[in-house]
Amino acid sequence: MPGPFDGCQVCGEAFSYSLTRCPLCHRTVCDSCAVRRGGCIFCGDLCAHAFFFGESDDEEIPEAQREE
Repeated sequence: MPGPFDGCQVCGEAFSYSLTRCPLCHRTVCDSCAVRRGGCIFCGDLCAHAFFFGESDDEEIPEAQREE
């Protein structure tokens, strides 16, 4: 009976050990696909950027409520 395995959700390769999860989107990521920023491991540049810099506050405010 095969043991438990974990698959990289970026490249799709299966591994016989547990993989790291992206702290932002919680996708599993292998060492070769991982993006390292600020001591954290992410699934890609988009998650790494969003984790540290977030989204623009202007996008959350509806256009009718914006002050000019």
